[in-house]
Amino acid sequence: MNKEIEALENNDTWHLMQLSQGKKPIGCKWVYQIKRNAYGTIERYKARLVAKGYTQVDGEDYIDSSSLVSKAVIVRFVFVLAAAQVLLVYVDDILVAGNDLLETEGVKQYLHMIFTIKDLGRAKLFLGVEVVQTTQGIYLKQRKYVALLEASQH
Repeated sequence: MNKEIEALENNDTWHLMQLSQGKKPIGCKWVYQIKRNAYGTIERYKARLVAKGYTQVDGEDYIDSSSLVSKAVIVRFVFVLAAAQVLLVYVDDILVAGNDLLETEGVKQYLHMIFTIKDLGRAKLFLGVEVVQTTQGIYLKQRKYVALLEASQH
């Protein structure tokens, strides 16, 4: 939790302001998650602070909101593009792909200037899918998913 609070402060995520008259503060809660590697072993623990969005009023409490949700088709498309372009790098929860190492590094450096990021190197796991990069291409393995399916049948 302390790391998350520190990251929110360092990234200048919000500004403390006086509550407008007649308004109620929007609550928030901590969401905890266990991050696992492709083999199901615990890699790290993660905490994030989220607003209780169901109490917000559109146009009053926020102007616009969006949340990127990856669909399987989009993820596969990104991997196809990355395979054609040679390089796929995982930075926090962002995939950076390109055929020019300098350009790819430039994107990561730009992100690093704006946010505190952790470069995880070549993608190994993304959204629960194991990523294996070879000179022949990029292979996606769903070993963990298959194991869960098998376990649910017993």
